[in-house]
Amino acid sequence: ELKDKDKQVISLRPVSKPRKPDSKFVAQRIQESEQMAFLIQEAQIILSRLMSNDDAATLIMLHDTDGLPIDVIIMLLQYAVSMGKRNMKYIEKIGIEWGHEEIDSIEKAESKIIKLENHKEAWTKIEKAFNLEQRLPTPKESEAADRWLNKWNMPIDLILEAYNRCIDSIGKYRLAYVDKVLMQFYKSGIKTVAQANEERKKNKAKYKENQMRSPSYDIDEYEKRDMFM
Repeated sequence: ELKDKDKQVISLRPVSKPRKPDSKFVAQRIQESEQMAFLIQEAQIILSRLMSNDDAATLIMLHDTDGLPIDVIIMLLQYAVSMGKRNMKYIEKIGIEWGHEEIDSIEKAESKIIKLENHKEAWTKIEKAFNLEQRLPTPKESEAADRWLNKWNMPIDLILEAYNRCIDSIGKYRLAYVDKVLMQFYKSGIKTVAQANEERKKNKAKYKENQMRSPSYDIDEYEKRDMFM
């Protein structure tokens, strides 16, 4: 059971970067708290290296300043290792994010990790389908990949159709373009490439009919035609 000092949650970090505790404070904190000593010991095992004073100070701040319980920090360390990320800067960055998201229990941490894993798996599929160079996705790319595959349940070939329309139109991959095409598919209930092509034929016929009636230039109509025709 955690001691009172270990249960204490101090306000989250301010916008400005706070100074990390010095070696004297770190040593005192570890000596006073069995749970903190346990965390440092477990961290060394998980990361397969001895903790420097700066490393230990980071973990202490994740607990004392960012409000992460000891068991949640351990889960964070294990997740980081599974991602091939053993450096403390990465761990600190994710830990601060978890603190702001109030991930203060094992259940919340498990839910967060599942979400992160789903995002990773979705992006890997998109990366392969679009033949992109392997890299970490931007937050927008990660969210988009998760939305297309996990929320909208779109098949890869339909996503690739949107990508091809993007390339044919502007000559390069642009996330916002692909996302707009797929959003239109989703809103229209289109679930297959065949349905997308059929919708495209209807849009072409409708566009020609409208042009015959009113040949005036409309930029919004032009952009819609460019994407979906």
